[in-house]
Amino acid sequence: MSSTKAIFQEGSKDPYGRLLQQLVGDAGPKPVKQTAINMWCKTKEDSTYINKLTTDRMKSENLPKKFRAATRLKIVHEIFEQKCATDPTFKDRWEQMTVDDCNARTAVWEAKTSEEALSTPESYQKYVTFFFCGLQLR
Repeated sequence: MSSTKAIFQEGSKDPYGRLLQQLVGDAGPKPVKQTAINMWCKTKEDSTYINKLTTDRMKSENLPKKFRAATRLKIVHEIFEQKCATDPTFKDRWEQMTVDDCNARTAVWEAKTSEEALSTPESYQKYVTFFFCGLQLR
């Protein structure tokens, strides 16, 4: 017997997923707006620089590994405040990026949750076959 992994497509056109959302009463977590500092520190070039500074400070102050996250957070706040002091529009630009990102993710979430599920017998038969026989959906 060959072992094929079942593929389950997420989305609003999935009758089982919609039914599960209605039964549970939750359409999945609604996207939340990140803070500007969190979005900034996750950029690749800044993240590698911050990680290097964190490692250097941990070695210089001889801190145990359990303080790595707290040390990194302190460094992130220090650098972000320095950049805000040198460039007055820095924080506003990152705030706008977080708002735009949140709006885009919220639009996708609302589109997924507002559409009606398929109601044709053929579409239901496809999912019944999937759930009872473990066939792949395409």
